[in-house]
Order: sequence, then C-alpha cells, then structure tokens
Amino acid sequence: MSEEKKPLKPIHKYTLQDYTTIKGGKMLVKDGQPVKCHKCGPQIVPSGLSNQLVPVYEHCTTHCSRAILALENELLVYLQTCEVQGQKFPIDNAEAAPKLNLVK
Repeated sequence: MSEEKKPLKPIHKYTLQDYTTIKGGKMLVKDGQPVKCHKCGPQIVPSGLSNQLVPVYEHCTTHCSRAILALENELLVYLQTCEVQGQKFPIDNAEAAPKLNLVK
C-alpha cells in the first residue's frame, strides 16, 4: 500500500540578475519579477510625482547573510536559509551567476 513519492518539480522559472544597489550582488527573480524579502517589512516613502506614500520592498539578494549560492550536481541553486527549513531554488540562467572561487 505504500506509494513511492516523486520529488516536486518547480513550475516557476528562477533566475539571477544584477543587483545595481550593491556592486557584485545578484537578485533572485521569479518569473521575471524580483522576489521580495518576506522578513523585511516595506518602507513607506513619499512618491515624487504626487502627494502619496508608496511602499518600497527589500529584494532577496546574495548580499543577505541568509542567501547562499551553491552547486548541486552541476546545477546552480540559490539557497534561502532565513526560515527553519531552507528553501532551494534552481537557477535557470547559470551564466549570469558570479564565478564561485573556492579558497582552501
């Protein structure tokens, strides 16, 4: 009666793109949209065009101490370790990833 469980396959496309705020940083992008950090609340800033306040969100980047780039079976993965159980995101555009130099 035991069924063999198959691993889940993500249907979203995760990529990395340059994070222009921090030199050498990369930002996690899901389906073409920057991923927002769920640990940081939005900052409310005034809009330059009107008298309104708009929320500005922090993005999930490699600058975060809880973000790790790793190789798994020759596939680049972005690890998010900000929760008790880490999240792993396979990166589709691995050529956009920074070169990983291992130092002994």
